[in-house]
Amino acid sequence: MTEEEKALMQSVLDNVHGQFMRDVKKGRGNRLKKPLEELAQGQIFSGEQAKDVGLIDEIDGLWQAGRKIHKELKLKGEFSLRYIKIKKSINWADFFEEVEEGKSLFKQTFQNKFMPMFLSR
Repeated sequence: MTEEEKALMQSVLDNVHGQFMRDVKKGRGNRLKKPLEELAQGQIFSGEQAKDVGLIDEIDGLWQAGRKIHKELKLKGEFSLRYIKIKKSINWADFFEEVEEGKSLFKQTFQNKFMPMFLSR
C-alpha cells in the first residue's frame, strides 16, 4: 500500500473504533468495571471475562436470550427462531438433490394412505 492508502485505512479504522467506544460508553456506561480505553484495545473476551469486566450482563444461549428480548419488548405471538439457509449459487447437482429430497418426503407423507384421484378433461 502507498502511504496515502495506509493513511486512509488508518482513518477508517480510527473512525470505526471511535464509534465503537461511543456506543459502548452509551450502552454500558457506569456498568463497566475497568476504564473503557483499557477494554477497547481489540482484545477478545470469553463470555465470563466480558461479564467480569461489565461488558455484558448475562451469559445465555440463543433461545433464552431471544425469549428474554421477546418478553422485554412485549412482542405479540409466540417466540420462535427461524434458521435461514442462504445458498451462494445453485448448481444442477444441488437442484436434483433437493428434488429427490422433496420426492422422498412426499412418499413418506402419503405412503400407505388411500387418496382418491380423479382425472378430468
